[in-house]
Amino acid sequence: MILSKKTTYIPDNGNLKIPSRKDFHRRFSGIIYLSDYDYPTSLTSMAGRIASNLRFDESCKQNSEFMQNNTPNIAE
Repeated sequence: MILSKKTTYIPDNGNLKIPSRKDFHRRFSGIIYLSDYDYPTSLTSMAGRIASNLRFDESCKQNSEFMQNNTPNIAE
C-alpha cells in the first residue's frame, strides 16, 4: 500500500493570492548584509529584521498615499 505524502499545506479557503512580479517589485524586501552569509543568524534576529522591513514598507505606503491625497491643486 502506497501512501501519498503532502510536502506543503495550503488552506483551501479561496483567499489564496499569488503575488505577481509587479507586486513583488512594489515591496521593500530589506537589506542583505554580508554577515547574512558568513555568520549563523538566529531566527529571533531574522524575524525582527523581517518585521522591521514590513513596518518600513507600510510606512512608505502610508506616506505615498498621504502625499497623493494632499497634493495642492495649482491652476494657472
